[in-house]
Amino acid sequence: PVLFPIVGKLKRSQTIINGRTYEMPQHGFARDMEFEPVTKLDNFHSYVLKSNKYTMVRYPYEFELYNTYRQEDNKVIFMDKVINAGNNNMPFAIGGHPAFKIDPDDLSKGNYYLEFEQEDEWNGLPISTPPYTICAKCKFDKCVPIDYVSKRGFHHIYKDN
Repeated sequence: PVLFPIVGKLKRSQTIINGRTYEMPQHGFARDMEFEPVTKLDNFHSYVLKSNKYTMVRYPYEFELYNTYRQEDNKVIFMDKVINAGNNNMPFAIGGHPAFKIDPDDLSKGNYYLEFEQEDEWNGLPISTPPYTICAKCKFDKCVPIDYVSKRGFHHIYKDN
């Protein structure tokens, strides 16, 4: 999911903007909304979420949020673009919580891995077989662990059961 306009959880799931209280779910509302397709090619998909009546009662800013996914060789490239469509300064945070559908047998053979261009920015902490259940932590019942956890949270890989 796309995390916008906040990343994380607010106390009582509320924020105050210009003296008014707004309800804001954990990680914002974008992850629960339908994005409109902009471009769909074999290796390039782009989607947009525009402010609307639903978003304005939770976040009083006009915006356009573009998410683009591009496959290039053996890479998947994620790009986000936020446009302030209003006249006021627009505070926001953006994040991602990607999942990847792969064959669990191939995973156990080491045929998949995640690589970050600048791992030092993630403050990555490599782990071996975790003594915890990632699925219980992220509330996602169809995932298998990968050997990477960051201070931003757990990363998992989707699989069919």
